[in-house]
Amino acid sequence: MRERQGSVLGFVAREVCRDCNGGWMSRLEMKTERLVVPLMQGKRVLLDEEKGTALATWATKTAWVNEFIGRPGPDPTPQPLTTPAMRRHLMDHFTPPQHTRVWIAYHQGLYHLDIRAAELRISPSPNPDDPEVYTALFTALTVDKLTILVWTAETDRVIAPQLPASYWHPVWPFQAEFIWPLQRTVNDLAIDTTLTRHSQRHPLPPHHRVVQGELEAGIRRLNELRGQPPRDSTP
Repeated sequence: MRERQGSVLGFVAREVCRDCNGGWMSRLEMKTERLVVPLMQGKRVLLDEEKGTALATWATKTAWVNEFIGRPGPDPTPQPLTTPAMRRHLMDHFTPPQHTRVWIAYHQGLYHLDIRAAELRISPSPNPDDPEVYTALFTALTVDKLTILVWTAETDRVIAPQLPASYWHPVWPFQAEFIWPLQRTVNDLAIDTTLTRHSQRHPLPPHHRVVQGELEAGIRRLNELRGQPPRDSTP
């Protein structure tokens, strides 16, 4: 996690070229502005596939641009997760690419113009020294009463989180039209918790090493196993 002062609207990513900034990105901003304003105000809106896709595309673009903000300097941004091919897809098709998921929530809290992101490093192996590690990016964009979560992974081997649809409604891939605002709300703590609980590297031990039984004892045992190297279970 990195903290920066200032508004989400005041950040500048210098890697974006003039043609993109004044071309397809500008068209996307203008197309989405008319939609975002009533959503952030909590007004009643019927979100169909066209609106949901536009909102998801804009949020994905914003989350990806945020990856480049902060470098160069004392706190440089690491190598971005998104690739040129992923960004080209967004530009050419005006839809998020594969391995991207987007949800929205009805926000009630102190965050007004806010963006926070977490990079996930996910290992398919219980061995913490295993070099096979995949990366995913989880970004929360909050504009008054609207919070958008954007999940992007580098491979389909990274499984997207399953979020409660009554709080976090999926808009990409789009499923069915619905009425905004949602009945249930999320607060600032819910946003932070959703990000941070998916932001740790949790290699799971093999199933045969977890003894089924009382839930709390099982959780304690699982946490113990996470800190141990795997052992050969063959006779």
